[in-house]
Amino acid sequence: MENEVIEFDIGLGGGGGGGGGDDVVDIVHHVDDEEMTDSSPTAGFGLFETYIPEGDPDLEPYEGMEFESEEAAKAFYNSYARRVGFSTRVSSSRRSRKDGAIIQRSFVCAKEGFRNLNEKRTKDREIKRPRTITRVGCKASLSVKIQDSGQWAVSSFIKGHNHELVPPDQVHCLRSHRQISGPAKTLIDTLQAAGMGPRRIMSALIKEYGGISKVGFTEVDCRNYMRNNLKADYDTMNTSPVLRTPSPMEKQASELYTRKLFMRFQAELVGTLTFMASKAEDDGEITRYQVSKFGEDHRTYYVRFNVLQMRATCSCQMFEFSGLLCRHVLAVLRVTNVLTLPSHYILKRWTKNAKSSVILEERVVDVFSNYLESHTVRYNTLRHEAYKLVDVGAESVDTYTVASLALEEAAKRVALATKGEGRILTTNGRVKKISTDGTRANNHPGAHRKSLAWEASEDDMDKKIRELNHDLDCAKHKCEVYRANLLSVLRDIEDHKQQLSIKVQ
Repeated sequence: MENEVIEFDIGLGGGGGGGGGDDVVDIVHHVDDEEMTDSSPTAGFGLFETYIPEGDPDLEPYEGMEFESEEAAKAFYNSYARRVGFSTRVSSSRRSRKDGAIIQRSFVCAKEGFRNLNEKRTKDREIKRPRTITRVGCKASLSVKIQDSGQWAVSSFIKGHNHELVPPDQVHCLRSHRQISGPAKTLIDTLQAAGMGPRRIMSALIKEYGGISKVGFTEVDCRNYMRNNLKADYDTMNTSPVLRTPSPMEKQASELYTRKLFMRFQAELVGTLTFMASKAEDDGEITRYQVSKFGEDHRTYYVRFNVLQMRATCSCQMFEFSGLLCRHVLAVLRVTNVLTLPSHYILKRWTKNAKSSVILEERVVDVFSNYLESHTVRYNTLRHEAYKLVDVGAESVDTYTVASLALEEAAKRVALATKGEGRILTTNGRVKKISTDGTRANNHPGAHRKSLAWEASEDDMDKKIRELNHDLDCAKHKCEVYRANLLSVLRDIEDHKQQLSIKVQ
């Protein structure tokens, strides 16, 4: 990167656990203000989920505090920074001269140091739009060192800042705290496929989450995410990645996975070269392997492999969480001479054809069955519909009564569906009836009446239900119009993509 300067200071390493007596290479990362203005929400600490150790959520760092990994220490310091009100970045690293492994890492406040005014750079070109100065020489920092046990311990912690801290309602604007969450990405992808632009999508997100401070990123981040997605899709379909090994499995993955997922898979596959897998138990059908990195026997993973079904499970559970095989399972596949990925480990959502199917008409017709497979999508959709019902239902007493009856009826049907007592009758993915006796429910207003009082109340309920059904019919008609418009938009997008592909060819 042009703005990043890496300085190597080679000498004898000092002190603490993991670095004592070992030759080290000091690597100092000088990051210019131009780089700090990068609007990517996944830059810096955005790649890691917020990490808070078990116990006190307001816990502060202290010397001797231990973490399982460097990433855990990084995420904890960033979550601490979010609570306090400042942004963080990586400052320097120390690597062992023996094997090149990082043995120390320093994290600092984003306002650490001062702007690097390179006279030669300013003479060669005129600066048309000078950027604002953000560095004020803040000394707040956290350093961690690896120990002989493999844990990372805090070697130094400076708490004080020489500048004002950011209030909680503005902390989402800081670079290290801007992150597009999984549910937000799903919603952005859906709205983008419907033809909405970044500004309208951002407005929808702000309304959905209840304020811009709760969204967690800016409109520029949303725009960049959409642009990067389009570029990634183009690269996936029109270019081929560079293979790093002669493995048939890598070639297979390059032809199936999207570019982003393939790069992650490639990193895991190359990582297997430093791992050893040995049999721990063998009962004939399932073999238990012990997998560890060379020289790090204290960190061991266990993989159970069924050779007949070609299925493996790892103690790290990476596949269960991300849908991508970890390097530990790949190491076992390597030693058992499995040269290609089993089909059940290639999830459709990570393949090149996952997005193209959205354009097809049958994908739109079957949108409910496929789109609602995600728990996040179901949750967001139900919450959005509930908000709309609450807004309309609270306008008057009559609408409140109708909404209350609808919610009561919905709660009963959900309870029946949860217990498995009701049969759900659907048409084109929509629920028509829920019957508890295997037949359509009897809607006759006089059925099962026990008294005159109950009859009167049931008549009122029937009247309200008829009114509600009328409202639902109107809503269904609007939904059909929306579906027709959406189908037309998707067809236009497909035609436009075909025209672009012809021009590119």
